[in-house]
Amino acid sequence: YRANIDEITQISEDRFNAIFSNLRNTKGEKTQMFGSCNADPDSWIVNLIHLYIDSETGYHKPEMNGVETYFYQYGDNITEAYWGLTREEVFKQAEPYINEMWDDAMDEYGSKLDLIQSITVFEGKISENKHLMESGGVNYYGKLLKGSLEMKARYAKACWKKLDIGDSLLSDDDMNRMFNNAEQRTGHRYATMDVSGQGK
Repeated sequence: YRANIDEITQISEDRFNAIFSNLRNTKGEKTQMFGSCNADPDSWIVNLIHLYIDSETGYHKPEMNGVETYFYQYGDNITEAYWGLTREEVFKQAEPYINEMWDDAMDEYGSKLDLIQSITVFEGKISENKHLMESGGVNYYGKLLKGSLEMKARYAKACWKKLDIGDSLLSDDDMNRMFNNAEQRTGHRYATMDVSGQGK
């Protein structure tokens, strides 16, 4: 059983969990989810793959590429989970939570370690996409490089960290302050205009 999701950062964690949960069977067959995406520092996915990302630079750790890691989610979302490089390592941390969910009658059929899930993350490079490369991929890459610093970081370099692009551009905080504030009167009156010339 397998689910393939392109642009996995565009679905909510709740939807991911619903799909993940439905990938179960009673035949003992392996189930897998495959997801592909561009780097998105605002997505919940960054919390799912945090062991694979350098917290200082936001780039993938080369030594973690393709390494299987294990986790047990004890809370509502993936930020409330224990992680490790082995199931045993996770079990040591999550034992009270796992014991609480375990029925001793299940000992005959499996182990508490079977309740621990795993993921593997691979950094995909544009050059690895032979079809894209053979059909103008270098030019495609060049178009990405025409974008902003944020666009270059996310789409061309797979950076999962928000860029500090300086004070000359509006930040999220600036936008929030502009729309969520109290009326202020200074004695001055202002007019606004549509700089595109399309308004009335």
